[in-house]
Amino acid sequence: MIKSYKYDGRTYYLIQLSYTDKFGKRHQPKFRLDKSGKRISSKQSAKILEFEYLIDLKAKIENNYSKLSFESYHQKYLDEIKLTLKRSTVMQYDGDLKKWLNKDFFSRKMDEFTKADIHNFIFEEMNILGATPHTKKRILKTLRKIFQSALEEGIIPRNPAQGISVKTPPPKKLVLNTNEAALLLEKSKAVNHPFYFLWAFSLLSGMRN
Repeated sequence: MIKSYKYDGRTYYLIQLSYTDKFGKRHQPKFRLDKSGKRISSKQSAKILEFEYLIDLKAKIENNYSKLSFESYHQKYLDEIKLTLKRSTVMQYDGDLKKWLNKDFFSRKMDEFTKADIHNFIFEEMNILGATPHTKKRILKTLRKIFQSALEEGIIPRNPAQGISVKTPPPKKLVLNTNEAALLLEKSKAVNHPFYFLWAFSLLSGMRN
C-alpha cells in the first residue's frame, strides 16, 4: 500500500507492506525513505520500491526461519499438535526427546541435520545410552514426524530422518500347550483357586483364541 503525506509543504510517499509468513504471523513494516536514505518523492518510485522492499522482506523472514533451532521448532510443533492429539501423546513427544536428545541436538539449526546425523544418533548415541530397539524405533518415528512437518512448511529442503528404519525383535508369545493347560486346571482346582472357573471357561471354550 502506498500513501501520500506532507512534509515541509511538499508531497512524499510512504510504503506500507503486508506479508503473512508460513506460521500465520503478519508483518507490516513501513518505509518513508528510499535505499539512499532520502524521502520518496514520486509515486512511480514508490511503486518500484514497494516491489523491491517486499522481495527483501520475504527473503529476510524466510531466511530467519531456516535458522530455527531444533529446540525452537520442537516447541512450535508441540503447540500445534496440542490442538489435535491427546495430552498424553503430546507429553510423550516432549518427554521422550528431552530424555534421549542432548543439548547439542536441541541447539542445532533445523536445516543443518543430515541423514548421517540422525543415523548416528539412533544407532550409536542411543546404543551408548542403553536404549532398546523399541525405544529407538519410537524416537526415530517422532523425529521423522517433526522433520516432515518442517519440510512441509518449507523450513528444510529434505527430511533427514526419512529412509532410516530400526528392526525390532518379534514379541514373544507365551502360550500354554495342552499339557500345561491341563496342569494349570488340575493344580488350581486342587487348591480351590478363585480364578479356577475363569481359567477353565477360557481354556475349554476356546475364548482365549
